[in-house]
Amino acid sequence: MAFAPYCSLPELEGCLKAWEFMEMIHSRSYTHIIKNLYPNPSEVFDTILKDDKIIERAKTVTAAYNEFINAAHEYDNHRTWEQANESVPTALTNRYELKRLLYRAMANVNILEGIRF
Repeated sequence: MAFAPYCSLPELEGCLKAWEFMEMIHSRSYTHIIKNLYPNPSEVFDTILKDDKIIERAKTVTAAYNEFINAAHEYDNHRTWEQANESVPTALTNRYELKRLLYRAMANVNILEGIRF
């Protein structure tokens, strides 16, 4: 959901919507399984947040994600998007960098799901 406001390609928007839907199913499936396997599922959910291996795996993804989110907020707050429409060179560079960070964050999230999970 954090990526969608910064995507203008219909193909990418469609991809993000499909991805969002699959993530919701994925999350609900695991929640359902854990709730049916353990008498106290909160213990399992709480330990996930304290597991060093899980935290280590998520570091690069969260770093790329946070870098994108911070850049996106700065882009919005400084209204850089308005200047980019006026062909201001620094604004165009900032827009390009925001797109690069978006791509990098999306790739990292996908890597987390596809390889590291």
